Amino acid sequence: MAFPVGIEPIALDQFENKHRNFTQVLKPGASFHLVNPHLESPWKEYKATTANFQWLIAAAIRNSWRLRALGRGWSLSKVAVTEGGLIDTMDLRNCFNVKADMAHPDMVATGRVENLLLAQCGLSMFALNNKLEKEGRPRRCIRASGAANGQSIVGAFSTNTHGAAWNFGSPQDQITGLHLITGPDSHVWLERASSPVVSDKFIRSLGAELKRDDALFNAALVSFGSFGFIHGVMVEGQPICLLQEFKKQNVAYDAAMRECLTTLDFDKIKDRMPGPYKKKGHELYHFEVGFNPHRFAKDDPEKGLFLRVLYKTAYREDYERLAPSPKFQYGENTFGVLQTILDHLGPASELLIPGLVNALYPLAYQEGMPREGTFGEHFGTTRVRGKASSFAIGMDMKDCATVMEMVVDANRTDPFPGVTAMRFVKGTAATLGFTRFERTCVMELDAMDCNAARTFHQLILHRMETAGIAYTLHWGKVNSMIDRARLDRMYGPSVADWKKARTTLLAPEVMEVFNNQFMERCGLHEASAVA
Repeated sequence: MAFPVGIEPIALDQFENKHRNFTQVLKPGASFHLVNPHLESPWKEYKATTANFQWLIAAAIRNSWRLRALGRGWSLSKVAVTEGGLIDTMDLRNCFNVKADMAHPDMVATGRVENLLLAQCGLSMFALNNKLEKEGRPRRCIRASGAANGQSIVGAFSTNTHGAAWNFGSPQDQITGLHLITGPDSHVWLERASSPVVSDKFIRSLGAELKRDDALFNAALVSFGSFGFIHGVMVEGQPICLLQEFKKQNVAYDAAMRECLTTLDFDKIKDRMPGPYKKKGHELYHFEVGFNPHRFAKDDPEKGLFLRVLYKTAYREDYERLAPSPKFQYGENTFGVLQTILDHLGPASELLIPGLVNALYPLAYQEGMPREGTFGEHFGTTRVRGKASSFAIGMDMKDCATVMEMVVDANRTDPFPGVTAMRFVKGTAATLGFTRFERTCVMELDAMDCNAARTFHQLILHRMETAGIAYTLHWGKVNSMIDRARLDRMYGPSVADWKKARTTLLAPEVMEVFNNQFMERCGLHEASAVA
C-alpha cells in the first residue's frame, strides 16, 4: 500500500505505557507514525498533516480499525488507548504565534493576543513551556500544569491533569481553541461562542469549518482522544513570571486547620502559612497539603501535616536558578521491587510500609531556603520511574477533611503502601472534567502497583459512597473501577450532554473509529439523539 508523504507504518503489536502498569494489545498493521512533510513553510506542513489525519480516518473506516493518537504514553489508565492502532504524533511539534489579524476583534480588544500560541499536538507540556519562556517574543509561560510535564499537551488537558492552581484551574482551562479532525473530508475549528478567539482570516487560512459553541467546546476539552484527532490547540499563556516555593513540616491538624482545608480561608492559619503570605507582589498560586496516614494525630504537630505553597511574583533576571535536587528521587526499579515484595511475600511484608513512607515524607517536604524559578523550572519531568500506581479522587473542598480522616482510619487496619497528598484547584467548565467542583480538592494516593494499593483504593471509595460524599476519579490515573453506574454517579446529566456533543461532531462511522473498550465499559461509546 502506498502512503502519503508524512505517514509511516510502524510494526506495533502491543503498547506499554510510561509507568509500565499496563500493556495494550494492538491490531497488527494499524499503527502509524506521523511526521510533518518538509514543505516551504511550517503552516503548509501543518495543513498537509491535517490531510494525513483525514487519510488515516478514511483508512480506518475502510479497514474497520479503531485508532487513537499516541502522545507520551503518560496515562496510567487505558482511557486513551485502543485495541486497534496507535498513531504516533510525537514528532508533530510546530508552533505558531498569533498576529492581530488572525485574532477575533473581541480577543484583540482584551490586549491578550500576544499571549496566544497555536501548538501542534505532539508538543510536550515541558517543551511548550520552554518555547514560551525562552523563545517567546514577548516571553510568556503557561498558566497551569501538573507536577510533572512529560505529557503531550493534548494528553495532559484531555485527561484533566490538574496541578494545584487553587485560584485558576487546570491545564484544560488555558485552552481556548481546538482543531479537530472529524472525518475523511472534514475538520473543525472549535471555540466558545462566549469567548471567540480567531478571525475569519484564520479560518480561511486553516480551511476548517468554524464552530463556536460553548457546550461542544466544553465537552471536547476532556474527551481523552475520542472526539477525533486533536491536531492543534490554542493556548492562552501569561507574561513570564517567577514562582517562589516554601515548605513547612509539623503543622498541627487542629480545628483552625480543618476549617482552612474545607473553606480555603487561609487567614485561619495565617500564622502557619509558609512564606510571604499576603505580602504585596506575592500572589498565592499553589496550595498542597501532605499527610502521612502512618504517622498522624489530631492536635499533634509532630504527627501533623506538611505544607507546600508557591507564590507568583514578577519576573526578574537576577534570581538563583533552580538546581535538580539529589533527594527524594525514586530509583529506576523501586516501584517494581516494592510491588514484588508486597504481592509475593505475603502480609508480613506490609510491616515495611510505614517505615518507608515515614522516611520519604520528610524528604519530599524538607524545609529550607525558598526555591525560586519559572514554571518550567519548577514543573519539569517526573520523579517517578518504574512501576507506579497513581490514584486521584476529586471532591468538593468541604469534604476533604472528612475523607482524609477516612484514609487515616482505614490505614489502621489496611496499611496503605504509598504516599498521600491533597491539591486544591479551581473547578473546570469541561463537561466531564474531574475537577468539576467549584473548589476541587484532589486527593492523591500514590503507591507501589500492588494488590494492597488496589484494595485500599476500593475501600476508600466504598466508605465515601456509604457516607454520601460526591467524588470523581482522574481520567489519566488508575480508574479501572469506573463502569456505567459509577460514571452516572459521578457526573449525572453531564454524561448525556457529553455524548450529545460527540454525536453532533462525529458521524457514526467516525465515532466507531475512536471508540475503545474503556468507553464501552462506561457506556460513553453510545451515540445520542441530537435535536
